[in-house]
Amino acid sequence: MARQPNQNALLTELLGFVPQLLLDDLADAATDTVNNGIDGLEVYLRNEWLPRRTSTSPSQEDLEAEIDSGLLEFQTLLCGHRDMSIDMLEAWSMRNVFCIPEGLKIVMPHQKGLDMNTPQGKDVQLQVELDVMRRKIENARRFQAQLKQAEQVTEQRLARSKARLERVKALQELDPKRIEHLPAAYRSLLTTLSSLPTTVPPLPVTSASTKKHTESRAEFLDWAVKRLVTSSVPGPSGKLNLLAENVRDDQEGEDEDVLVGPPSATPANTSGATDRAQGELSTIYEASFVDSEGSSGMSNSKRRRSSVAGGSKRRRSSMGLSERARAIGGELTTETQERGGTTDE
Repeated sequence: MARQPNQNALLTELLGFVPQLLLDDLADAATDTVNNGIDGLEVYLRNEWLPRRTSTSPSQEDLEAEIDSGLLEFQTLLCGHRDMSIDMLEAWSMRNVFCIPEGLKIVMPHQKGLDMNTPQGKDVQLQVELDVMRRKIENARRFQAQLKQAEQVTEQRLARSKARLERVKALQELDPKRIEHLPAAYRSLLTTLSSLPTTVPPLPVTSASTKKHTESRAEFLDWAVKRLVTSSVPGPSGKLNLLAENVRDDQEGEDEDVLVGPPSATPANTSGATDRAQGELSTIYEASFVDSEGSSGMSNSKRRRSSVAGGSKRRRSSMGLSERARAIGGELTTETQERGGTTDE
C-alpha cells in the first residue's frame, strides 16, 4: 500500500498527467457515445418508423408506450455493458500500462547526469548552509519591515517640518535690519529673568488676637454694659436719681422691664437685681418717676430731656444702651451747666 502512492506520484511526474484522470475521461467518452446512440434511435422510431404504421391495430398510444419501454430497456443494457467494459479497461490499464515493474531503475529527465551517491557528512554541511540561508532571509524580511517603519517616521517628521516652515515663512519677508537687535534683547531678558528669585518669601505671620469675638446680640449688650460700668474713662457727672429719672419720662407701668444682658438659666427675677455680680447691669427698670415736688420749669426740662432721650416709646425701645447713655450724659451736662449759671446769677 505504501508503494502505490509513490508509484502514482512517479508516474504523474514522468507522464505529466494523472493516469486515473485519463481513465475517467475514457469512461465519460463511452457514456456520451451510448447516450448519443439512444437519442438517435429514439428520433428514428418516433419520426420515421411510427408514421409508417397505418394499421389500426395496435393503436398509436400502444406503439408509443412500446417505444418508451424499448428505449429504456435498450439504455439499461448498453449502460451495463459500458460499465463492465470500463471497469475491465481501468483494471487492465493500472496493472499493465500504468505500472512500473519492481527492480526497474528509472532516471527522470531532469535528473539525468546527476550523481546520486552523496558522500558521508555532505548532508550535515547542506543542512548548515540551509540554516544560514534561512537566517539571511529572516534578517532581510526584518530589515525590510524596519525600513518601512523608518520611512513612515521620516514622512511624519517631514510633515511636521513643513508645517513649522509654513508658520515661520512670513519671517523671511521681514527686513533683517529691523529684527537683528532681537537676539540681544532676548538674551538680556533671559538674564534678568534668571536673576529673579524663584520663590516668593513668606509673609510675616500676625499674632492671633486674644479677644474673643461673638456674634450674639445678648453677649454684645452684656459686654457694652460692663464696659460702661467699669470704664476708667470719666463719664458725665450727675446724680443717680437724675440719671434714673431721665431714662424714661413717660407714663409707663411699673412692671415694664427691658432685658439687656444674656438670658439667665433660671426664670427672670425682676426684683432680685442685688443677687447678680458686682459691675453687671442686667435689668433697667423702665418706670415713670414723677417728682411731686418739682416745679413747672423742672417739668419743662424733663419734657425737653425726654424729647432728646428718645421721643416716642417706639424710638426709645429701638435705641441701643450706649446711645441712651450718651444722650443722658449730654442732658446731665447741660442741666449742670444751667444750674451753675443760675447759681452765679
